[in-house]
Amino acid sequence: DVCEAAVAFFQTKLKERTEVQEYLHTRGVKDETVTEWRLGYAPAEWESLSRHLAAAGFKKDHIVEAGFALKSEKKPGEIFDRFRGRIMFPIFDLGGKPIAVSGRFFEKVPGAKGDDEPAKYVNSPETALFKKSRVLYGLDRARANIRRLDCVLLVEGQFDLILAHQSGLPFAVALTGTALTDDHLSILGKLYKRLVLALDAD
Repeated sequence: DVCEAAVAFFQTKLKERTEVQEYLHTRGVKDETVTEWRLGYAPAEWESLSRHLAAAGFKKDHIVEAGFALKSEKKPGEIFDRFRGRIMFPIFDLGGKPIAVSGRFFEKVPGAKGDDEPAKYVNSPETALFKKSRVLYGLDRARANIRRLDCVLLVEGQFDLILAHQSGLPFAVALTGTALTDDHLSILGKLYKRLVLALDAD
């Protein structure tokens, strides 16, 4: 429930930010793809999601356990958002329900200290629902097409995945990190006989 509420919040915030929408357009992402994949935006603020979820009745511990907030060391009992100033890609289970997110850096929180640019991508931590070594981004949508076409296209990263589907390659799935695990291959091996790798050059 926390994951669903957070994804809905990010979707709403994306609709309020035309410059983020324009950036997605420059990457080739169509509006219907944004809607279909439930892309969103995490405001460049410290507590916007945490406050929203708390106001909706969710306990702080549950928000942290779902991977959307961190406990404050300076203010005991308080929490702050894990994802700030990022374009958000929900990660779904095989039933199509959000269980985690991946956030692509877009802008810093105003007044943030330090000149270093944050990590380009930040994924949800491992939770009761999300095990990175066993989850493939887009498998909920690609599974039927993989079986029908007897082929899987494995890409690296969220943009590659949604653009592959948008381009008419609905049998694509993506790694949620850089590691391809035995668990991933076991899951895919039950669906396909042919695997095409289209990973980054590194």
